[in-house]
Amino acid sequence: MQQALGVTGQGFSECRLLCDPKASLWPYPTGATEFGTSTTAIQLDLISFSVSAPPSLVPLVEAAEGAFLETLRKIAPKDAGQGAPLQVALQINSPQCDLLIGLDESYTLSITSQPPSARITAETFFGMRHALETLSQLIIHDAPTRTLRIISTAHISDRPSFTYRGVLLDTSRQFYPLPFLHKLIEAMSYNKLNYFHWHISDTSSFSYESLALPNVTKEGVFEGGMVYLQEEIQELVFYGKSRGVRVLPEFDAPSHAGNGWGWGEGAGLGNLAVCINQEPWTAYCIEPPCGQLNPVNPNIYDVLGKLYQEMYSVFGTPEMFHMGGDEVMVACWNSTQEIVNWMLEHNRNLTNIDYLNLWGQFQQQAYAEFSKFTSFLNFSSALN
Repeated sequence: MQQALGVTGQGFSECRLLCDPKASLWPYPTGATEFGTSTTAIQLDLISFSVSAPPSLVPLVEAAEGAFLETLRKIAPKDAGQGAPLQVALQINSPQCDLLIGLDESYTLSITSQPPSARITAETFFGMRHALETLSQLIIHDAPTRTLRIISTAHISDRPSFTYRGVLLDTSRQFYPLPFLHKLIEAMSYNKLNYFHWHISDTSSFSYESLALPNVTKEGVFEGGMVYLQEEIQELVFYGKSRGVRVLPEFDAPSHAGNGWGWGEGAGLGNLAVCINQEPWTAYCIEPPCGQLNPVNPNIYDVLGKLYQEMYSVFGTPEMFHMGGDEVMVACWNSTQEIVNWMLEHNRNLTNIDYLNLWGQFQQQAYAEFSKFTSFLNFSSALN
């Protein structure tokens, strides 16, 4: 309207960017910041990159560049006005391509206007990716001129305030289609969050496609084929990595393991889980449907070992793996004759303390399988 009436002035987006950059940057940088007081028009299809980085990072860098441009496409009108080219120089020092706890995610970002250019320097790919996110927040669509505009000058030094910045999503009780998970990771990247804790299994369903243990998937998925295929998971792991987000898988055990675990006896492995879908649920579990792994069946540990090894590979050899470890219902195990007999045969009493010791024994044996591949996490519980 201003342009149609021949009125010159500052649009809202430009005002927000220049009047107080804190209104545009999220999270706000933790280090020194300097900002110019004007903007320069740039043209989206004239943005180019020059990269100085170890060759092993090329696929990640190219994906991050693509994500950056896609962010700008979302704010730029198709008939955006003309502007100058923008040259973005990227320098990454370390070849590290996996996000690890404590990894350096710092960066520096400098913007100049003669000609429009941005220079990003980071120790790791993940710091560089955060810098691109910051750069995108310093580019706005100016409605009065219908142009993309970048702040004329800026210098930013930044590093995260917290090492672990995560979101947990439970896809077992409520299945979410893969495009939703992409959108979630995309939203996390806008906020520079770095860990997607994926609660992929629970008593309600087992929605992970296991080729090593197909019976678990066959019996555990919701109706309608609600399952995450291994190929889809691997693609999501790369998608997350290219946006600075590590996928942290969780296989919950020994409680919260019912549907998907009733096939053991038919396969000659005995009862791998007990109290599956038992009623009344209030007597056997914290919440329905019920189910807990059978800690006295030695076959469960061989089965878990196969599952852990497969998931470790499918999820891209994660630094950490979450093994659940919460809300065991003693009454379930104490109502299972096989477990009661084992306790008595091993000179155990049937008290809460004795069952806590049994629970601890399960965690130790499960961890022995985990530790062949990676470190583990577990929830706080009565066992801790």
